[in-house]
Amino acid sequence: MKPAAPMPASHADPGRSGLQPLLDLDAAPRPEPWELDKRRRALSNNYMQDASSGHLSRLSQADAAFDAGYLAVLVVLGPKVPIGHPHPDPLLIQSAAAKLNLPGGASDEALAFLSRQYDVDYRQSLEPTALLSWTRLIRAAAGLTEMGAGTP
Repeated sequence: MKPAAPMPASHADPGRSGLQPLLDLDAAPRPEPWELDKRRRALSNNYMQDASSGHLSRLSQADAAFDAGYLAVLVVLGPKVPIGHPHPDPLLIQSAAAKLNLPGGASDEALAFLSRQYDVDYRQSLEPTALLSWTRLIRAAAGLTEMGAGTP
């Protein structure tokens, strides 16, 4: 039997707890703002394709629609969202809606989804149509096309 590998110093430090040793954000390379924007746009497009494909269950379709829209929110807000900010954040959804001058209540479905996504009764009755409408609205306002790359 092989001896166990020595424990990394970060794991042995009693001052560090939880996932912090695994998620050391200070040590992670920080992409340039344009690179991060490009990655968020591409990922939003991928999630939108999943949400619109008709091959997913309605719950998976709703999850993909929310992710596509939330990544568009991050594109809208750009570098103002610090690396390591906890996501998803309802305040970012509201900030993007305000920045884009979206009509009042335009993000209500996304905010409801975010606050109730693990509520069994909500999930059982969830139809992704309204969430997809929000996703299309926020993506269009962010300059992301329905299925295209949407890069400037």
